[in-house]
Amino acid sequence: MLKNSFKQLLKLMLLVFLGFSTNANADYGAIEGNYNINQAFNIGPWEYGGGEFGLFNPGEKEAYFSFMSYNGTDRVYVRTWDGYTIEQVDSNGDTLNRNTSDDVTHPTTYPYINIDATTKYKTIYVKVSRDTDIGKAYYGIGVDNRIKTSFKTFEFTGTASNPGGATSSEVYMDLSNNDDIPNNAIVTSIKTDGDLDKSLGGVVHQIFSGDTNNWYTAIVKGIFSIDVSNNLQVKQVWKMRYSHQALSSSNMHNIEVDIRYEYDLTEQF
Repeated sequence: MLKNSFKQLLKLMLLVFLGFSTNANADYGAIEGNYNINQAFNIGPWEYGGGEFGLFNPGEKEAYFSFMSYNGTDRVYVRTWDGYTIEQVDSNGDTLNRNTSDDVTHPTTYPYINIDATTKYKTIYVKVSRDTDIGKAYYGIGVDNRIKTSFKTFEFTGTASNPGGATSSEVYMDLSNNDDIPNNAIVTSIKTDGDLDKSLGGVVHQIFSGDTNNWYTAIVKGIFSIDVSNNLQVKQVWKMRYSHQALSSSNMHNIEVDIRYEYDLTEQF
């Protein structure tokens, strides 16, 4: 494991070096010869790759790579170096998706394309190209998962009060402009909790989504059957309330919500 990690570190260091040293005299083990779709270099399972670097020889302007999606649900992004074009192509070399340096709006972002796999054991092809033949030139290519996951705990404002045998008042929270939440983060699970001022049975939590204008009821105390299929944005207005059959009045303090979510890394560039 350490040996493989060290090799990947050396490769990444070399990629950085070559990115600033395109006049290098040795090939440094760079990939070459993959100049048509039938000679595409097989990266293998993308999860275990740390990036590759290739070499354009004089007269060559296109290089092809392939990698395998095993589970059919991979959502990745493929990047190359500034000054090159990156494309997803089919098995005939025809363009499916394309990005160039001119398409990149963020100054620290290299050209990249997003690829969503929809079929198990599918071979995906990509092409790196240059507009001008300047002779021998090095380039890099990398495939990475672009879907990340995280979770945060947020606190509602105020206290929810229940007169007994009814639905409580609502507490409120606006996450619409919360910069700690990634752009377009989607809820994968949600759980509410709070401190009741007395012990009561049969307490049912409900949470409100401002985006859908719907109330969702917990299947058990504080745990909701909400997942990514509901397509709920984290950055929105949320409300919470609770109910119980007991006729005794109650108050709930320190109400908070644990939200687990996923987000697309490329939407943060």
